[in-house]
Amino acid sequence: MKQVPSGKYTIAWFKLAECVSRGEKERALGVYRLLSHSLDDSALVCQLEGDIFLSFNDKQQAVTNYALMGGEGRQYALPIPPEWLYPPPGLPPPPVSGKEG
Repeated sequence: MKQVPSGKYTIAWFKLAECVSRGEKERALGVYRLLSHSLDDSALVCQLEGDIFLSFNDKQQAVTNYALMGGEGRQYALPIPPEWLYPPPGLPPPPVSGKEG
């Protein structure tokens, strides 16, 4: 991270967690966008956004963000089941509409 006063960013992390726990998706994404400017690692930014989408059960968008994590030739352990990206042979892919109950 950049060398800046950490107090404001600490509050932003807690605000993000609060928005997610209350189910406020748009507000959480707004806090994420502000917070992402303080992060230097693009993979961390992609993972954080993917985690937010996953917490709101938007699997398709989460998988898209997780796929962007390896864009700089680095390998990462994905925080999702591998079958979301690569279903076993002979089985249809799992639903990713984000409308599961």
